[in-house]
Amino acid sequence: MSRRAFYRLVAALSLLGYAWLAQACVRPGGGSPCLFRWLTGLPCPACGATRALRALLEGDAGQALWVNPLGFVLAVLLVVVPVWGLADAVRRSGSLYRCYLRLDAALRRRAVFVPLALVFAANWIWNLLKGL
Repeated sequence: MSRRAFYRLVAALSLLGYAWLAQACVRPGGGSPCLFRWLTGLPCPACGATRALRALLEGDAGQALWVNPLGFVLAVLLVVVPVWGLADAVRRSGSLYRCYLRLDAALRRRAVFVPLALVFAANWIWNLLKGL
Protein backbone atom coordinates (compact mmCIF):
# COMPACT_ATOMS: atom_id res chain seq x y z
CA MET A 1 0.00 0.00 0.00
CA SER A 2 1.34 3.39 -0.91
CA ARG A 3 1.96 6.02 1.74
CA ARG A 4 -0.74 8.28 0.32
CA ALA A 5 -3.31 5.45 0.25
CA PHE A 6 -2.37 4.51 3.82
CA TYR A 7 -2.99 8.01 5.17
CA ARG A 8 -6.29 8.24 3.29
CA LEU A 9 -7.31 4.91 4.81
CA VAL A 10 -6.28 6.10 8.29
CA ALA A 11 -8.40 9.25 7.87
CA ALA A 12 -11.42 7.32 6.58
CA LEU A 13 -11.22 4.64 9.27
CA SER A 14 -10.77 7.26 12.00
CA LEU A 15 -13.86 9.13 10.83
CA LEU A 16 -15.84 5.90 10.57
CA GLY A 17 -14.68 4.85 14.03
CA TYR A 18 -15.84 8.10 15.58
CA ALA A 19 -19.13 7.98 13.66
CA TRP A 20 -19.70 4.40 14.83
CA LEU A 21 -18.98 5.38 18.42
CA ALA A 22 -21.24 8.45 18.17
CA GLN A 23 -24.19 6.41 16.91
CA ALA A 24 -23.63 3.87 19.69
CA CYS A 25 -23.67 6.62 22.32
CA VAL A 26 -27.05 7.96 21.20
CA ARG A 27 -28.58 4.53 20.64
CA PRO A 28 -30.48 2.93 23.54
CA GLY A 29 -28.53 0.00 24.98
CA GLY A 30 -25.31 1.18 23.36
CA GLY A 31 -24.74 -2.00 21.38
CA SER A 32 -24.27 -2.27 17.68
CA PRO A 33 -25.15 -4.96 15.16
CA CYS A 34 -22.70 -7.80 14.60
CA LEU A 35 -22.89 -9.57 11.25
CA PHE A 36 -21.05 -12.63 12.61
CA ARG A 37 -23.51 -12.97 15.50
CA TRP A 38 -26.47 -12.45 13.19
CA LEU A 39 -25.23 -15.24 10.90
CA THR A 40 -24.05 -17.74 13.53
CA GLY A 41 -25.81 -16.84 16.76
CA LEU A 42 -22.39 -16.67 18.46
CA PRO A 43 -20.52 -13.54 19.55
CA CYS A 44 -17.42 -12.65 17.57
CA PRO A 45 -14.12 -11.85 19.36
CA ALA A 46 -14.92 -8.15 19.06
CA CYS A 47 -18.53 -8.37 20.29
CA GLY A 48 -18.96 -5.89 23.10
CA ALA A 49 -16.09 -3.65 22.05
CA THR A 50 -18.46 -0.78 21.26
CA ARG A 51 -20.13 -1.16 24.66
CA ALA A 52 -16.67 -1.29 26.26
CA LEU A 53 -15.74 1.99 24.55
CA ARG A 54 -18.98 3.51 25.74
CA ALA A 55 -18.26 2.35 29.31
CA LEU A 56 -14.81 3.93 29.08
CA LEU A 57 -16.34 7.21 27.94
CA GLU A 58 -18.64 7.04 30.96
CA GLY A 59 -15.62 6.47 33.22
CA ASP A 60 -16.37 2.84 34.06
CA ALA A 61 -13.11 1.00 33.28
CA GLY A 62 -14.20 -2.09 35.22
CA GLN A 63 -17.33 -2.50 33.12
CA ALA A 64 -15.31 -1.90 29.96
CA LEU A 65 -12.87 -4.64 30.95
CA TRP A 66 -15.72 -7.02 31.74
CA VAL A 67 -17.60 -6.40 28.49
CA ASN A 68 -14.59 -6.70 26.18
CA PRO A 69 -10.92 -5.96 26.96
CA LEU A 70 -10.40 -5.07 23.28
CA GLY A 71 -12.26 -1.85 24.02
CA PHE A 72 -9.10 -0.53 25.69
CA VAL A 73 -7.08 -1.27 22.55
CA LEU A 74 -9.68 0.43 20.38
CA ALA A 75 -9.77 3.45 22.69
CA VAL A 76 -6.02 3.89 22.41
CA LEU A 77 -6.16 3.47 18.62
CA LEU A 78 -9.01 5.99 18.29
CA VAL A 79 -6.93 8.58 20.12
CA VAL A 80 -3.37 7.85 19.05
CA VAL A 81 -3.72 7.01 15.34
CA PRO A 82 -5.65 10.13 14.21
CA VAL A 83 -3.43 12.44 16.26
CA TRP A 84 -0.30 10.73 14.94
CA GLY A 85 -1.63 10.96 11.38
CA LEU A 86 -2.37 14.66 11.78
CA ALA A 87 1.08 15.25 13.28
CA ASP A 88 2.63 13.48 10.30
CA ALA A 89 0.61 15.67 7.92
CA VAL A 90 1.70 18.88 9.68
CA ARG A 91 5.36 17.83 9.87
CA ARG A 92 5.27 16.19 6.42
CA SER A 93 6.58 13.06 8.07
CA GLY A 94 5.80 9.42 7.46
CA SER A 95 6.40 8.00 10.92
CA LEU A 96 2.95 6.39 11.25
CA TYR A 97 3.36 4.78 7.84
CA ARG A 98 6.81 3.46 8.77
CA CYS A 99 5.36 2.09 12.00
CA TYR A 100 2.62 0.37 9.99
CA LEU A 101 5.23 -1.20 7.69
CA ARG A 102 7.22 -2.49 10.70
CA LEU A 103 4.06 -3.84 12.33
CA ASP A 104 3.01 -5.53 9.09
CA ALA A 105 6.43 -7.19 8.80
CA ALA A 106 6.31 -8.29 12.45
CA LEU A 107 2.86 -9.84 12.08
CA ARG A 108 4.15 -11.96 9.22
CA ARG A 109 6.50 -13.71 11.67
CA ARG A 110 5.03 -16.76 13.36
CA ALA A 111 6.61 -15.83 16.71
CA VAL A 112 4.52 -12.64 16.76
CA PHE A 113 1.38 -13.76 14.96
CA VAL A 114 0.68 -16.94 16.97
CA PRO A 115 0.71 -15.30 20.44
CA LEU A 116 -1.46 -12.47 19.14
CA ALA A 117 -3.89 -14.96 17.61
CA LEU A 118 -4.00 -16.79 20.96
CA VAL A 119 -4.89 -13.54 22.73
CA PHE A 120 -7.76 -12.98 20.30
CA ALA A 121 -8.86 -16.61 20.74
CA ALA A 122 -8.81 -16.18 24.52
CA ASN A 123 -10.91 -13.03 24.16
CA TRP A 124 -13.39 -14.95 22.00
CA ILE A 125 -13.59 -17.74 24.60
CA TRP A 126 -14.16 -15.04 27.24
CA ASN A 127 -17.07 -13.68 25.18
CA LEU A 128 -18.54 -17.17 24.78
CA LEU A 129 -18.20 -18.09 28.46
CA LYS A 130 -19.84 -14.95 29.78
CA GLY A 131 -22.72 -15.36 27.34
CA LEU A 132 -22.22 -12.00 25.65
